[in-house]
Amino acid sequence: MNWALKFKGSFSKFLRLKERRVLFNVISNINWLFVDSALRIVVGTAVSIYVMRYLGPEKYGFLSYAVALSSFFGPLATLSSDSIVVRDMASGSKNVGELLGSSLFIRLGFSSLAVFLSVITSFIIGDNIFSISLVFISSLSFFFQSFYTLGLYYQARLLNKFFVLATGVAFLISSSLRILLIFIGGDVIHFALARTSEFLFGAILLVLMFFILRLGVSEKITVNFSPHVSRYLISESFLLFFTSVFIAFQAQVDQVIIKKLVGERELGLYSASLRIIEFFTLIPVILTQVALPVISQAKGEEETGKIYQDRLIKTYRSVIILSGLFVPFIFLFADTLVSVLLGNKFVGSENILILLSFRFVLTSFGLVRGIFILNEGLLMFYFVSSFLGACLNLFLNLLLVPKFGARGAVFSSLLSFSVTLFIIDLFHPKMRRNIKNIFIALITLYKGI
Repeated sequence: MNWALKFKGSFSKFLRLKERRVLFNVISNINWLFVDSALRIVVGTAVSIYVMRYLGPEKYGFLSYAVALSSFFGPLATLSSDSIVVRDMASGSKNVGELLGSSLFIRLGFSSLAVFLSVITSFIIGDNIFSISLVFISSLSFFFQSFYTLGLYYQARLLNKFFVLATGVAFLISSSLRILLIFIGGDVIHFALARTSEFLFGAILLVLMFFILRLGVSEKITVNFSPHVSRYLISESFLLFFTSVFIAFQAQVDQVIIKKLVGERELGLYSASLRIIEFFTLIPVILTQVALPVISQAKGEEETGKIYQDRLIKTYRSVIILSGLFVPFIFLFADTLVSVLLGNKFVGSENILILLSFRFVLTSFGLVRGIFILNEGLLMFYFVSSFLGACLNLFLNLLLVPKFGARGAVFSSLLSFSVTLFIIDLFHPKMRRNIKNIFIALITLYKGI
């Protein structure tokens, strides 16, 4: 009896020690990713505001339209397999070299197809040659982002500092180019090229870091293409891909509809406000990137599911706290933000900014919900709920944008995202567990992160 109690005590200490090591690695990665996030929020916000003030609502509307339209095909460029690759590398269920090589090969092929489809779609819906050129330049970023596959290795090994260094330097180069363009009088098409250059430089630095310098690559890895692993990734990500298409459509279709039904100026006001919200959304995105391998690891190793459940709830608590700080801040300082940051040309977008602050909340919840769905294998449900959300958003945008302009687009996205995240989940037994996780996170906020 005594030996059993001693064993139980020793095993409990081992688990606590292991949890501490995991926590240390997570905190270390969060620090690096938050440095990257802070860099993008501070520098990115400053540069983008500078660009928006320089271009004005109409020209910035043209640039936003090109990015939004090409974004429809973003999921095709990756097949939405990133989370699957990270999950399998973290769990050790697949050969790392074959996962990386096959994923890179798939992304190069499908990103080329995404570029082609972006241009064809722009032509079919009647865009002029100028808009088509902007769409082509914006979609080229998909091809260069294929090499960001190498960053998935660092993410799975909780070594994000190397990925942050490569992409951070690329971001600073691109930002410098945009500032230079303002001084020399660049046009919209030059700013589109500068935006795409970030991903070109990021790809070059990642290839150099991973293959030549082998920074952070302590294990022996032979990156090669495997037909078997490629078929596995395509089959595993099939539903996730179509789900991501619907999510991208739900997130971006409002900008295309605003441009087509109202005009470039209204789109410029909307996009400028949305851009401010998206900068802050980088924080929950990074938080969930770090949480994914840790939560997936707990799901695969533990039989009871207690640690897995606790980590999900802690992640929900984190995004709830972030939302509780962010939304009141925007409500209080929206007028000041617009007048000081964007200038007189963007007067009228402060109400749009206030409404869009709730999109931060829904996006944050959606990111954690995606981790739960991936680990529970509910990709078919994810597909159906995203499809219904995209259809509802399209219908509401066509109904409300002609009457209310950009505010109609905000109402449409908030309502459709709320239905997708909460109402539809009530009809699935496992997803009701996710609703329960949110409720537990809410009533245990006093525990902190």
